[in-house]
Amino acid sequence: MTPEHGFFDLNVHTLWALLVARPAVLRSGSTSVRSLRTQLPVMLDTQELTARTRRELDGIRYAIRLAEA
Repeated sequence: MTPEHGFFDLNVHTLWALLVARPAVLRSGSTSVRSLRTQLPVMLDTQELTARTRRELDGIRYAIRLAEA
């Protein structure tokens, strides 16, 4: 998932909505969760993000931190 990819905002929103509905997904410790955790800073550094997408990515990052605590 990269910001240059078409429909990036929609993909972020879909992921955010999934994690709001099913936060236990983050506690699985899967490689997908680890990959997402490492890619979030890269995605957040992108200047072209909308405010909504940035807010949702921050929410995802916070949810991952809570799941790992």
